Amino acid sequence: TYNALPTIDNQRFCFVHTCTIKTPTDNFVHTVRGLTPPSLTCRINLSVPSPTVECMSTTQLSFDDIGVPLNEVTWCVVDLETTGGSPRKGAQITEFGAVKVRGGEILSEFQTLVDPLVPIPGFISVLTGITDQMVHDAPTIDSVLPAFLEFSAGTVLVAHNAPFDLGFLKHSAQELDIPWPGNDVVDTATLARKTFTRDEFPNVKLATLAAKFSGVSPDHRAL
Repeated sequence: TYNALPTIDNQRFCFVHTCTIKTPTDNFVHTVRGLTPPSLTCRINLSVPSPTVECMSTTQLSFDDIGVPLNEVTWCVVDLETTGGSPRKGAQITEFGAVKVRGGEILSEFQTLVDPLVPIPGFISVLTGITDQMVHDAPTIDSVLPAFLEFSAGTVLVAHNAPFDLGFLKHSAQELDIPWPGNDVVDTATLARKTFTRDEFPNVKLATLAAKFSGVSPDHRAL
């Protein structure tokens, strides 16, 4: 079998190309790293007990193939707080927090509370610290979402467990009849799970990763 999983290697987007050979006596896995897009030919030797895989590039990669170096990409790291877990069940956004970054430097920030126009459940207020009183005079999503989309235009969106945040953003855009701009998206939870073994990180919760890579202790606020 063959698969290619996205990862980051040498400060560029890459794929991890994994070739798996299964023989009657054992399983053999050989992994090679290659710059995207994958352009590899794998020569397989099924000799037992030591099968081998030799992978080689079939084409000379151009600079366009290699892609944009990560330090030249403008990232928009976004987090939301909400009244619940699913917009399709009536949950609404209560806070936006976003930071635009390029080359390791913060370019600008976007932060605002949002009046969800529905009561915030008590347990959510305990979790996030956001109460009905705090959002009473906050702008509503019909003004906040267009401002956020303008802020994030042309960037790569980054979120931890991105399907959650993107689900709310896309649902709100649909409700407001706003075309979704189609930014590229990086899910740091998926990236961490593909990059690290379970021995290194038994889970990829934000608090677990932050304890290893930064001195910041995450809380349930968007920024």
